[in-house]
Amino acid sequence: MLKVICFVVFGIVISTTGFTMIQTLPFPELVTNSDVIVIAKVTDITPAAKNDEKTFELRNILSIERILKGEWPADKPLEFITQDFQGKWREDEVAFPEKGERTILFLKRDDKGTLQLVNGIQSIWPLEKGSDKPLRMGFRYSLEQLEKEIQKPKGR
Repeated sequence: MLKVICFVVFGIVISTTGFTMIQTLPFPELVTNSDVIVIAKVTDITPAAKNDEKTFELRNILSIERILKGEWPADKPLEFITQDFQGKWREDEVAFPEKGERTILFLKRDDKGTLQLVNGIQSIWPLEKGSDKPLRMGFRYSLEQLEKEIQKPKGR
């Protein structure tokens, strides 16, 4: 009987862990849900505020190099606040590339008109230095594939 109870508890624990992970969007949906898609360069990452003894906020400033979809003033930098856990990695935590590196960002406007990431970590595709090959969650796609998807008519 103890084995059966342990097996049931183990099954419940294993089955619920899948619900805690990020729900990724299919590639066409990620593009469609984005009001603005840009190639941007990380120009600054600075501490913004300390939350507690283990975490603090980082202010990530990015300059726009190219707008692929939508409208946003190209000279207006993008700013995002992320969490830093004293250098420790946390699954599904938003993290921008290092200062000086480039990335593709998938963005949507909130009620105030501010740009926000469409879907957490899925919305940040760092670009490989020299090749402009998307990395992280964009590793399956090329910049050309993204541009073709953007050009597809809505409602396909």
